Amino acid sequence: MKTPTVLLSAIALTIAQFSFGQKIFSVEEVGSKYTQNQILDALEAANLCGYVNPSENYLIKFDDGSTVRISSFQEIEMEGVSFDSSCVREKNIQERETTVWSISNNNVLRKGVIAPPRKTISGATRD
Repeated sequence: MKTPTVLLSAIALTIAQFSFGQKIFSVEEVGSKYTQNQILDALEAANLCGYVNPSENYLIKFDDGSTVRISSFQEIEMEGVSFDSSCVREKNIQERETTVWSISNNNVLRKGVIAPPRKTISGATRD
């Protein structure tokens, strides 16, 4: 009686590892603020729908210098990874230099924009 249960458990574990082991992103560089595990945890918990380009990889740059590559849909399909095609962008997009990503204390991925410094001219603030 134990043999079928153990066998089924082993099969289920193998399937779970295979399906969760397939990632559509890779950490290219680890910066000074976040560990690789923090980056992976935040990305695995994030909804990446809308961040997959059709044919070009998409780079995420973090506030500490870390970079992550999100695979293109073309690459995802070639790898045989299951991904909802309705989550793919219509055209390839790359972030502007002013876009910076970070990870909150509770491992939530955050996207922000760096605003240019404001100029002060004779006491008045001007954009």
